[in-house]
Amino acid sequence: MSVALTIVGIVGLTSILQACSFLRSYSKRQWLLRFKFSGQVDIVLTTSSVVDPSPDAPYRRVFTSLGNLRSAARFAEAIGSLRAKNTIRMNLSEAIDNDLNDDFVLIGGPARNHLSELFVQELVRANQELAIVFNDSPPCQELRLGAVTVGGPLVDQARFPGIPAVDHALVVVWRNPFTLQRRRGILCAGFSSHGTSAASEFLLDVVADRGLRKVLGETGHKSRGPLSLSRPNFILILRIELSGDRPVSVRPVALELIS
Repeated sequence: MSVALTIVGIVGLTSILQACSFLRSYSKRQWLLRFKFSGQVDIVLTTSSVVDPSPDAPYRRVFTSLGNLRSAARFAEAIGSLRAKNTIRMNLSEAIDNDLNDDFVLIGGPARNHLSELFVQELVRANQELAIVFNDSPPCQELRLGAVTVGGPLVDQARFPGIPAVDHALVVVWRNPFTLQRRRGILCAGFSSHGTSAASEFLLDVVADRGLRKVLGETGHKSRGPLSLSRPNFILILRIELSGDRPVSVRPVALELIS
């Protein structure tokens, strides 16, 4: 009898611990993402290339990169973990057929994603005091946020041509500037798709877990705006070191809180 009670107690305790772990993870991601409980969430991936119709393939084909797909998968998993009644719509930037009037995630920068370009333009217009610059067009990419400027030409790894040794990425958690409704707009964009993937992981895992105060402390800078615990809006710059196509170090270098 005592053995049975012990087993039941262990199973019960394990279930309770698992439930507590889930609730902590849920509350942290929900605090960060702040998507509407029910409705659409658009995930827009940058189009890497477009192939026009030909005799062999009589239709227009659009492609994206592996890093962008990894980012989309991470966001889809995070949204699913919230147990909300959201419908996720996956789109390629050159093939999107709906207005971004709901919550959305933009994956990739303005050089190849016109929606990211419009989003960054609205961000710059609304936060002129931060002197935001995001140029992800090669060969001289540049990221600027306040007094912090990073970038320069990407240098490939010796063993992995086409993959940079060091990348930088911009993460923006803000509002949807394309609608008057209270909706979320998120951007994750590296100079390469590998940086984009690493930035998405950092946002959903590290920022959600540690919170903005700790991430801000790691940058060594002070934010101009107060921390908002109710609806966090912020701009984050990351420095990413890669080995192959995987990040080995992701470090925040600048963070600003915005309205």
